[in-house]
Amino acid sequence: MTDASGNNYAAVIAPYTDLRLHDLGSRLADEDVAGHRVTSNWRTAPLWGLGYRVSFERFPTFLHDGRARSAEEAILWHDGEAAPAREHFANLPAAQRKAFLHWLETI
Repeated sequence: MTDASGNNYAAVIAPYTDLRLHDLGSRLADEDVAGHRVTSNWRTAPLWGLGYRVSFERFPTFLHDGRARSAEEAILWHDGEAAPAREHFANLPAAQRKAFLHWLETI
């Protein structure tokens, strides 16, 4: 990138995502019109701006369909490839879990 003076610089961003597709298991699968589960892969959504959403949206929702009402609930919905991360989060001591959720609200 170039600034107004013609100097080149690199912009660094931290979107907090890997932008990859992941199989998050059948619990997060959508249903077709007949009610059958449709296997899907989900792209990791950027977490930057999460603090803004939590602070300023009256009723923030999470996940692709808004079924989670908090970041904690969204984490606990994950399955498939994300099951180990979900279990790690679920097994954190209460103080660490609270600290992690607070950190999410800062990004």
